[in-house]
This record gives sequence, structure tokens and C-alpha cells, in this order.
Amino acid sequence: MFRIKIPPTVLLFLIVGGASCIFVFYGLYLLIALIALNLACLLFAPIARRRGWGAEGRLTRHLNRPRMERESRRAIRRESVRTLQEER
Repeated sequence: MFRIKIPPTVLLFLIVGGASCIFVFYGLYLLIALIALNLACLLFAPIARRRGWGAEGRLTRHLNRPRMERESRRAIRRESVRTLQEER
């Protein structure tokens, strides 16, 4: 397909070098974009909370649920309670 064969190490060097050049030249713009995205999220969060778009309620319900137990463990626990009550 290609007549020129580029060794993998050279190809890796070119890719990493190109990516680092992008960050050098556009790093400030990337930083500004991330700060703007953070501000947008901070401004949007109270609106989403008021309208119930978030998952905070679901997470609270999930964390407040009682622990789930397998039926076999419940049966063993019931048997041990019965034997303790019979011994008294």
C-alpha cells in the first residue's frame, strides 16, 4: 500500500510530538475552555436540581435502603433465633 515504511518508534515519536505541539500552541485556549465549561456546569446545577433533572434523590434512596440478604442467610438467622428462644 505505502512504499515508505515508518518504524513504529518513529511513528510514536511523531504522534507524541504532534500532540505536545498542539498543547503548547493551544494550551491556553484549552485551559480557558475547561474553565468556561466548569462555570457553565456550576451555573446549570441549581437549575437542574430545582427541576429534578439530577440523580440526587435516587442516590439518597439507594444509600438509605436496608442491606439485602440472601434467603439462605435469613433462614439460618431465623433458626438460630428460634434455638436461642427455646433455650431460655
